[in-house]
Amino acid sequence: MPTTSFRHLAERRVYESGQLEEATYGAYLTWFSSIVATPGGTVWWETPGRPIFVPSMVSVVDARLAQGGLHDLRQMPLSRLHEEHTVD
Repeated sequence: MPTTSFRHLAERRVYESGQLEEATYGAYLTWFSSIVATPGGTVWWETPGRPIFVPSMVSVVDARLAQGGLHDLRQMPLSRLHEEHTVD
């Protein structure tokens, strides 16, 4: 998951700088949080995951996890995931 986590860090920084719109970042945050919500993702997030992020990002991901309504990526075909998060 390291590549995904560093990508999330980059996406967050681009969003914070105003170069990425809310809808795009929101979809990405939901995708990342859905990965973290899987059993393996939760173990990763609780141990090595959190310490590699700045506290503000940890808060954002934790808030999205607490919000719920995330996709069970283990049950979703990859093609459906792409369709739901394509921004026009």
